[in-house]
Amino acid sequence: MLLFVWLLSRLDWLALWDGIQQLTIGILFAAECCFLGGQALNTVRWWLLLNAQAVRASPWDLFKLVMAGAFASNFLPSTVGGDLVRVAGVNQYTQREGLSLGSVIVDRLVNITTTLMMFPFVVVIFGDRILQVFQGDDVTALNSIAATGLWTRFRTRLQAGMEDAVDACRIWLHSPRELLYAMLVSTASTLIVYLGVYLLAVHLGIPIGFWDVLAISVTTYVITLLPLSINGYGLREVAVTVLYVELGATLEQASLLAILLRVLRLMETLPGALWISSFLPSLQDRRSRFAGEDLDEVDGDGGEERL
Repeated sequence: MLLFVWLLSRLDWLALWDGIQQLTIGILFAAECCFLGGQALNTVRWWLLLNAQAVRASPWDLFKLVMAGAFASNFLPSTVGGDLVRVAGVNQYTQREGLSLGSVIVDRLVNITTTLMMFPFVVVIFGDRILQVFQGDDVTALNSIAATGLWTRFRTRLQAGMEDAVDACRIWLHSPRELLYAMLVSTASTLIVYLGVYLLAVHLGIPIGFWDVLAISVTTYVITLLPLSINGYGLREVAVTVLYVELGATLEQASLLAILLRVLRLMETLPGALWISSFLPSLQDRRSRFAGEDLDEVDGDGGEERL
């Protein structure tokens, strides 16, 4: 986050105000509708995956869970993750914690897979420049990522997580048709969100095409998978700013776009605040049960030592 604050300190605030005046309520509303449409399609994707395992949860209930999870990721402490809210909430329909966890993991993997399938656009748009984009004077601090060993740690965690995911998700391998449908819906969800970003970028005067927006969005998504900040705060904004400047935006235009994207995505999840309270009891019960199991294990170990 400090990196983005540093970038903001270098802005021409008069030019930034001129950029704000180019926006209209209609454009902001259209972009927000695109982002909400992406969440609706994410719900459809999850519903397809659950339906493949004969879990009969209504799309509306799942939409409330998706929004509650998104709200938790953006506004609540990191100990209450959005995915944990979704797992606890959907468990009332599955009655199986393994299936609940597996559905959320598969849903996440489908989203990651469909996004990474668009990576060729990054190569076409940026080519070899993508390896040099973050070496300018304005973002020297980002060059420390490789030196700190964070990438190695991330790769190790990712490998362990993938092994757990495969174990949890094998039951979906017997439903290839539903997986294909989920990937198609996920692609549509991703594209409609990128359309919202494109509308904002164009009306800020950034000389850019839709496929440029797609390439930048995929790149920033990959960057924010690195465990360097909570929910990508700061890191995503710096990446967006640097990449749009690379493709012809001014520092003020790119920074304003990064701020708008963060604010609108936060506002998009606000409805989740209305529903998260109904899922928190399930989450608290689940955490209490796990804590009780841990205490039982400790007591058991202690008993053996006393004997």
